[in-house]
Amino acid sequence: MLLRASADGSTAYYVNLDPNLRLARIFKLQDGVFNPASSILASVPLLLSHGVSYSLEAQAAGERLTVTLDGAEILAVDDASLASGRVGLNVFDGRAAYQDVLVTGSG
Repeated sequence: MLLRASADGSTAYYVNLDPNLRLARIFKLQDGVFNPASSILASVPLLLSHGVSYSLEAQAAGERLTVTLDGAEILAVDDASLASGRVGLNVFDGRAAYQDVLVTGSG
């Protein structure tokens, strides 16, 4: 999921659930560049299964980014470098199905 993304998605906060790495992450892509040393803003080990449905909520409020999975907050970080942008859905090297997508804003 992309939060506060540029029109082409090359600059954005990304919420990434990776069952292969067994991680949930928030990272920032800046001008299409991902640097593992500086782009990962928050990360938590998480056992995810392929073919299982999860309820995911991501929120950007001010400089606070939060991620909730199945009703439990799993990630939170403050970063003020991207103040606005678009929302998008994305999949890296895999497949995903999205259902009941709801985007709200206060702008």
